[in-house]
Amino acid sequence: MMMLLLLSFVAMAMAQNLVLDRVEGYSVEYDDQHNIVLLVGSTACYIVEATDARWDPIVRSREELHAAALGIIRVIESNTGLTDLTQREAIQAYGSRLESLQCSLKKIYRGQFLTGFPVHVKGYLVEYDDRRKSVWYTFQNIVLLTNAENCYIVEAPDAAWDSIGQSSEDLQNAGSAILEQVGTNTGVTSLTAAQASSQYQSLLERTQCFGKSIYKVSYSPRT
Repeated sequence: MMMLLLLSFVAMAMAQNLVLDRVEGYSVEYDDQHNIVLLVGSTACYIVEATDARWDPIVRSREELHAAALGIIRVIESNTGLTDLTQREAIQAYGSRLESLQCSLKKIYRGQFLTGFPVHVKGYLVEYDDRRKSVWYTFQNIVLLTNAENCYIVEAPDAAWDSIGQSSEDLQNAGSAILEQVGTNTGVTSLTAAQASSQYQSLLERTQCFGKSIYKVSYSPRT
């Protein structure tokens, strides 16, 4: 009887999980009924609140889900915007059977992922890094365009980029415009990995640009 109840509980939980992927060691699961995304590791479980309007289109595309999960993982790696939750607090906040099952006996964190999701433009992954602030310094926000060989960095001040970074469509349009400018070799400056790391202090840049040719692009979005 107990085994039957357990199997029923698991079946109900998994029925809420619309997409299952694995990204850099995390299981990525979407509970559409309770509007949360879970990134489940071996010892920790990260919960991101996920509105239907923003996430439903993403989970229909494995590529877009993978890119979004990478963006959340960068937030986890930067240890920014993470809040500890107990299992009781998570259950009270979300009431998700999927969360109860997958996060059981793990450390639980609620993550804030406020900027736009990574998007793909002409073979490049376009990402907006707006999360790099420390107690002592505030570093320049950046947009990265990366493929297998190249990494283009665009400085992205809040006033011009915050609204763009929160819209996948606007980020795609900006990425296309940047690549058009790169194609004309206008405002493009080569950087070494050490120069890029020192100048931007970005974990995302170090991760995504490792082993690639790195360039700084002087670009201002159209208003």
